[in-house]
Amino acid sequence: MSAIALMFAVAGALPLQPEALPVAPFDLERGQQQVVLREPLFARSAGTRLVLFVRGGNRADFETRHPTGSVTAHLRDAAGHELTLAHTGYTYYRGFSGLVLTEQTESDRRLAYGALELDTKVALDNVRVVWLDRRARQVQDLRPAL
Repeated sequence: MSAIALMFAVAGALPLQPEALPVAPFDLERGQQQVVLREPLFARSAGTRLVLFVRGGNRADFETRHPTGSVTAHLRDAAGHELTLAHTGYTYYRGFSGLVLTEQTESDRRLAYGALELDTKVALDNVRVVWLDRRARQVQDLRPAL
């Protein structure tokens, strides 16, 4: 116990455990990229969205560099069922520019999606991902396994 108190006094925070990694931004390269999720995602209602936020840039420049359709996401469950989301719009929030990916295929609302594959035509740096589920009125940060 004294070791934890000492770490808190010196570092100003408790040490991180492997199961409690913080949500961290990551870079997306052109092409396909697998993201293994620490927690499954549920699409409880139609209209679920995935938002990829990046820092900076003005609206006109951001939308020119990232045209509609430049990113597609494929969520898969353990049995291979797939939910496809495609880039259909933009959102802006407190200095962040976001690509909004909306549901393109119908899915079973009881499935737990544990794997995410992003197919991008443009590179994105320091991406933060947010999952929006309308019916559950839940906004959830994605927790990629690091």
